[in-house]
Amino acid sequence: MHPVQVGQWKKAIQEDAKSLFEVKRGPKPVVEHQEPERLYSEIGKLKMELGDWQKRIYQIAQDFRSDSRRNNRRIVNYVTVIATQKLDDKDKQVGIFF
Repeated sequence: MHPVQVGQWKKAIQEDAKSLFEVKRGPKPVVEHQEPERLYSEIGKLKMELGDWQKRIYQIAQDFRSDSRRNNRRIVNYVTVIATQKLDDKDKQVGIFF
């Protein structure tokens, strides 16, 4: 900022400062009191939505767990198949311990 511009602003404020603070602002706007019935109905609606979301999340978690168990069984079966190999012309089960 240029010092001349700051000086002009300062001069303008000093000259008009009295008029800036003379004006009364009037009363603050009052927020209308919302009727309790509408608010309680909104709370009830939100509680029901929350319950629905909780049920969905629970179902997704259950599905994920069951899918995880199925995938674990598939992995174990796959490892068992790979571990079963013919060694020295004989079928032998290779022991795998985790």
